[in-house]
Amino acid sequence: MKWQWQRSLETIIDPRIRGNSCPESLKKFREVKEKCLADEGKNCPTMGEVLWHLEYVLQVQEAWMRANATETSITSSQALEDLELRVAEDAQRRNC
Repeated sequence: MKWQWQRSLETIIDPRIRGNSCPESLKKFREVKEKCLADEGKNCPTMGEVLWHLEYVLQVQEAWMRANATETSITSSQALEDLELRVAEDAQRRNC
């Protein structure tokens, strides 16, 4: 089953950032996804825990991008900014 989850993660990554992502942040993202898909609800993380983990994943990605600034493309930076904007807009809509 884990190979299927790995494969599904590869299919949902925005094509603009595929190949320009920190392997560690993708690993952590996959771990969060796996926890959210637990068979029993009691084993699923709370929304607060999911948020904390995703913020951590973003910090890992941003640190990797800064460390590899000369190697990463502007497109991946723009894609990450687009993602942050969409997440913020979604959070704002949910609060209304």
